[in-house]
Amino acid sequence: MAQDHEAKFYKYGTQHATCGEHLSRDLQGMDELYMLRWAGRMRSFMLEMNEQKKEDIAGQRAACEPLRLRSYETWFDELIDQGAALLGTMRKKTIGSDELRKMVNRLRNYKDSYLLFIRDYAAPFTNNQAERDLRHCKTKQKISGCYRSWQGLLDYCKIRSLIDTTRKRGLDVMFALRACFPLPPS
Repeated sequence: MAQDHEAKFYKYGTQHATCGEHLSRDLQGMDELYMLRWAGRMRSFMLEMNEQKKEDIAGQRAACEPLRLRSYETWFDELIDQGAALLGTMRKKTIGSDELRKMVNRLRNYKDSYLLFIRDYAAPFTNNQAERDLRHCKTKQKISGCYRSWQGLLDYCKIRSLIDTTRKRGLDVMFALRACFPLPPS
């Protein structure tokens, strides 16, 4: 399961891939807003690992080379230590210090979740596809205010799921709908 760093989701199951795209945006904001160059280095490192994963997958490799993976894990730890050292030089309550402290702790405490995408190629780097898949539900909820019944919500989700899956597979949506809802004989 890929998710944005929501602590409540870590209670379900044992492996969680935390969304690298959201982390990337957080780090970019820290770099640009608070001039914390460490955040830019961490962001570049995470994106570099994702590029390596893409190259490996394009080259039909199912996993990261063990030596490279150990190197990535070591470099991740070194970057965390650099962030902690930078935090040690900052005075409390200065601009960016609280954000840096939270980010360093977050990356240290959830290292396994942030590195799952490179350790297991089945885990995605980002959950943006899942968010796009759910966006229509949130839009409908905002426009309509609510669903009129629980059954209506379930029916809507089933139909949207069918349509989205059919599109992702490059199949004809109308054919799929007709297969599920055959017309009565005339």
